Amino acid sequence: MSLDCDTDSEVRKVYVESSVLGVALHPGMSSRRRNALSLLRRIRDEELDGYTSSVAVAEMRRVSAESFLRLQRLASQTKLGILDANDESDALAQAYLFAGIIPENYRDDARHIAVAVVYEIPIIASYNLRHIVRAEVMTGVNGVNLEHGYPPIVICTPEALV
Repeated sequence: MSLDCDTDSEVRKVYVESSVLGVALHPGMSSRRRNALSLLRRIRDEELDGYTSSVAVAEMRRVSAESFLRLQRLASQTKLGILDANDESDALAQAYLFAGIIPENYRDDARHIAVAVVYEIPIIASYNLRHIVRAEVMTGVNGVNLEHGYPPIVICTPEALV
């Protein structure tokens, strides 16, 4: 598998982390929002297969009821598949935490990555630049993945996919 975000030649699977959905709904038209919406359009138009997870849904439930409904509507309109976190993904997330790749108090960030890996989604799109979209996180995650028999993944912002 090539570790790049080039998706022009084929339909590719992309895990959309919750920060991308939040940015897409943010008021105003920043370049980040334009890129998040462009990524979601590519998924809606079936240029990409898009997924998120029960981890993202749980995070969405923690915001206001109005925001949750808007996020839920956006995910539905975009045709995002919802993947369930399970014992396998939770064990892999724990391995990331144990290795110190992601801080313990950001367990959900590790869970997002682990769900994508366990379901064989090769690309994660995120705007979480502190704990997810970092070269050392991708390197560390891929090391743990290889130790546990999982393939490497790419972690990038939506800009790399539009």
